[in-house]
Amino acid sequence: MENIIELKHITKNFDDNFTAVDDFNLEVQRGEFVTFLGPSGCGKTTTLRMIAGFEMPTEGEILLNGTEISQYTKADLTKFFGVIHQDFHLFPMSVRDNIRAGEELSEEEIQNAVNQLEVRKKIRNLDQSISREFADDGLVLSGGESQQLMLARIIANRYPFVILDEPTSALDPLTERKINRYVMQTLASPERTILFISHRLFTTQLADRILVFDKGTIVEEGNH
Repeated sequence: MENIIELKHITKNFDDNFTAVDDFNLEVQRGEFVTFLGPSGCGKTTTLRMIAGFEMPTEGEILLNGTEISQYTKADLTKFFGVIHQDFHLFPMSVRDNIRAGEELSEEEIQNAVNQLEVRKKIRNLDQSISREFADDGLVLSGGESQQLMLARIIANRYPFVILDEPTSALDPLTERKINRYVMQTLASPERTILFISHRLFTTQLADRILVFDKGTIVEEGNH
């Protein structure tokens, strides 16, 4: 299989001389499902932020489809990567437009994403506007509802790369387990590469490969 993501001697330092990621290499193949495990602060999120182009490494290079990631425009990366980070934000627009995320999607594609997730009733009104604050004229979503809407965006847009950083952490455990398993099975594809951060061991059952991080580097690798 083709190596679609390559990290070569990647190090990431921050201003206070803290080393978040410390000189490691990684190759991810097209269509691979990789789960990242490890304690908080061990470098998982920083690594995925660099892969998606949100952060640049202090040293080393990241290749995407054989091209150094800094050569891509922000618009390119937005089309490549479907991302749910821990600090995700929804747009102050309709449910439909949040799922569409600026892309030309049919009503069938949008509705199919909502139906696949069996999302909560509040999100099914695609014309309802989302408010960032409590307001009479806007829809205020819980953390779990917001995460479901973000997952619907990922499903509808068919991104070739999907990065999920604790994408269901705001859901109750039963719903989280159900949606994680269902969504991962739905997203899994020979043409889609999935990088998934989780503290839940049951998500490792779905992965092709598990990477264990500690102190900014990969200390163990294998499968379930």
